[in-house]
Amino acid sequence: MRRLIIVCLLLCCVGFVVLRRWIQIYPYPMGDGQSSKSPDGRYEASVFLMQDEKFFGSGRSWYEFRISGGKAQRLTTEHIPGPGFNPRSTNTVIIWSEDSSVARFVFPEVEIRLKP
Repeated sequence: MRRLIIVCLLLCCVGFVVLRRWIQIYPYPMGDGQSSKSPDGRYEASVFLMQDEKFFGSGRSWYEFRISGGKAQRLTTEHIPGPGFNPRSTNTVIIWSEDSSVARFVFPEVEIRLKP
């Protein structure tokens, strides 16, 4: 009887740890970003800093660049080295050309251009 109680307590502890970890990683992948409408208002460019975490703790981060309106485009890159972009800051990394033909995503080390 004593062994049964010990085994049940051990299984409850393991179950609690597994459930707690599952609750921690359930919302992943998640991210934050910026969006900007084109000067003519037909398109919207967005950049997101995404993060993912697995059950046993391995994680990764990457950027997603999108242009919507008309023909949608999406580009995914690995994390860009350097200070990068902080989604909560006031600096804008999305710059549209005046004729809305190109969206530039400007980082300290890299510039990415997408056409709508």
